[in-house]
Formats: sequence, C-alpha cells, structure tokens
Amino acid sequence: MKIYKELQEKFPRSQAPQRRPLDFASGELFKSLVGKYLQKALHKGVPPLFVDMRPLYKDSEKACIIGTLVLGYVDCLKGMMFLLKTVKINSKEKEPATALLWAYYFLAQHFDYLGNTTKALEYINTAIDHTPTLIELFLAKARLYKHSGDIQEAVHCLDEAQALDTADRYINSKCAKYMLRANMVKEAEEMCSKFTREGVSSMENLNEMQCMWFQTECALAYQRLGKYGDALKKCHEVDRHFSEIIEDQFDFHTYCMRKMTLRAYVGLLRLEDVLQSHPFYFKAAKVAIDVYLRLYDKPLTENEISEEITTGKSFDMLKISLYDS
Repeated sequence: MKIYKELQEKFPRSQAPQRRPLDFASGELFKSLVGKYLQKALHKGVPPLFVDMRPLYKDSEKACIIGTLVLGYVDCLKGMMFLLKTVKINSKEKEPATALLWAYYFLAQHFDYLGNTTKALEYINTAIDHTPTLIELFLAKARLYKHSGDIQEAVHCLDEAQALDTADRYINSKCAKYMLRANMVKEAEEMCSKFTREGVSSMENLNEMQCMWFQTECALAYQRLGKYGDALKKCHEVDRHFSEIIEDQFDFHTYCMRKMTLRAYVGLLRLEDVLQSHPFYFKAAKVAIDVYLRLYDKPLTENEISEEITTGKSFDMLKISLYDS
C-alpha cells in the first residue's frame, strides 16, 4: 500500500495506482479507497465503470460496500447535487447533471449482476427517463431482458437503440445478433443489409467476408426452427472458411523464409495445429453433429421432406450432407 501511495503522489492523474489497491484492500481501507475512486469516475462520467469494478464482485463484502456507497451517492445527488452529505451546501462545486445518470446506470448493472432484475430495470428505466437519447442505456436494458430470458423485449430495446444511431455498425451487429437469438433470421438479414455491399444479398456478402459470428448464430436459429437443411448449410460455410484458412497458409511458407520473419512463422505453424479448436468452428461443429444425430434418430417424414424441397438449395445441402455422413 505504501508503494501505491508513493505512486499516487508521483503520478496523480494515473489510474493504475488508484485501481490496483482495491484488489487487495479490505474493510474500512477498501471503503475509503473505492469511495474516492467511484466519486472521481461518476464526476467525470465513465460509462464502463461497472466493468472496471466487476472483478471485485467475487468478494461479496466488497460488492455490498460498492452498492451501498453508490446508493448513498444517488440519494445525495437527487437532493443536493453533491456526492457526499458532508459537502457544504453553499459550495459552488456541484456535481454535473450526468453524475446522477451514470450512478443510475451503474446501479442497474450492479443489481443485474446480483440477479435482482426488478431493481435493475427500475434503475435503468429511471436513467432513460433522465436522458432518453443515450444509446448505452438501451443496450444495458436489452442486456437485462436477455439475462431475464425475455429475448423478444431485448430485441425491441436494441431496435430502439439502433434507431437512435443508424450509422453505428456495432449497434447494428448487436441488434442482428439478438434478432437471431430470437429466431428472427429474415429481420436480422435486413438489419445487416444496411452495412453490406449493394447489389448483393446480405447473406452472400457476409459469407464472402467470412463473418462467422453471424453464420454460427444463424445455424443455431435454423436448428431451433427445425430448418435442418439451412442449419447444415451454414455449418458447412463455416467449415469452408477454416479450410480456406488452412489452404492460405501455404502462401506464407516461402514468404516467411525469404523475409526471415521466423517468430511470425512459428506462430502461424502453432496456430494451424489448434485452428479447429477455435470457438466458431467448435460451435458450428456442435450444431452440425446435433443435427446429424437428430436426423439419424428421427428421419424426416415425407411431409417434412416436401417442405424442405420448397427451400431448394437447403434441401440439396441436406441431401448431400446425409450422403456424406
């Protein structure tokens, strides 16, 4: 602690000497240190404050202290626009209006982490009433609904967030992902089409760009919908991407030896050894295995086959896959 105090005096604007002691401090010392840290962050307006504090929540005592402090700050901010009651009333150094907003935002995430969805929604709704144009609030609300199991309402919240900033690719992708989780494949494709190449269907363009998060989520959605041909088609597309990655490595053998980039070359060789343990490949393989086992245990009836025929290519893929298996 003595070392960190010296560093705090030497580098007063540095964050690390102030944050690191929170990991090992406890009791009243922790309360004092984390109080100063939270006050500074709320005054400045730091959206990812909870992400910074989350590792401390492994200790239930520390989580309780943090929650109690922020609840106290909210009470003071609502009454006097100060973070502490000990501040003089006639002081001109009032907190900015955003301090209360970020305190609400923090509490919503705090109670969500603790599993108290009702309290979390109460605080996030209060924050939205305070500032209805902040996209982060709608993202947090969507996350709350997702954690509570209401994926449809989560999609609705993200759709609102996406409408606030249609040029934000991250919000667009997040909204599409939630739509796929809600089995809204067509809507997700339309959402992604806002950022894909014109004149080409978004599905084709995403496949060309090897956008594997979309394809794996798509495969899972088709599996839940019982569209096994489409699910297998997406799984095979992901498998093809990894095959292309393996084939592309041959271009680098002579290049690396010629340019003597040996460390990068060794890294490439090690990557190829574990490439198929990548989460995207693992997830796609699991979907394909589940579908194949389901089709083996419960083969498609004539009516289901006739429905698959109407999808054209997806049925062909299903038929080829079954022959391959």
